[in-house]
Amino acid sequence: PNAPIDAAASHHALSVERDAGGDLVAPAGRPDLQYQPLSALVTCLPNERVLLRFSNLGFREAAMALAGIKMRVIGRDATMMRGLGSTGLRNGADTSYATNTVLIGPGESYDVLFTAPDFSGGSGSSGQGYDSYVLYNRRLTQVSNLDASTFGGQRTEVRVYPGGLAAQQYPNDLGV
Repeated sequence: PNAPIDAAASHHALSVERDAGGDLVAPAGRPDLQYQPLSALVTCLPNERVLLRFSNLGFREAAMALAGIKMRVIGRDATMMRGLGSTGLRNGADTSYATNTVLIGPGESYDVLFTAPDFSGGSGSSGQGYDSYVLYNRRLTQVSNLDASTFGGQRTEVRVYPGGLAAQQYPNDLGV
């Protein structure tokens, strides 16, 4: 019901331009918007607790999965996962739950915690000095990179380093 009948004729349709190599063409005067300006890469140390907030600003469900690491859902729509008593008031009972996939409906947000696993040693599972875990949208039938014929969508990595990273000095300070 929210989609236009003829997307090409709708004034809501996005104008997406690509160059000959398939890369997105940035808007005039904004070359920084050709790609995502802030990295979604997650870096952490072994046994470090990491908080992620998933926000679905679209019209389709998303199913964010973290391969190899259990997540604990601790909040939904900016509210802690606490139980309701018989009076309808929150009684403080912990209703958080562990999962490896978080199903997020349109307009919803979830707060999840995970504890980074131990570093595997050596050059890591990546061969680059860290262990790599994929965080991605499992709804493969609904994700694409602006091209209906290919798969794509939300994807990033959780990188677990062996230790020695300094504390972040500013948001998205990878420290590596």
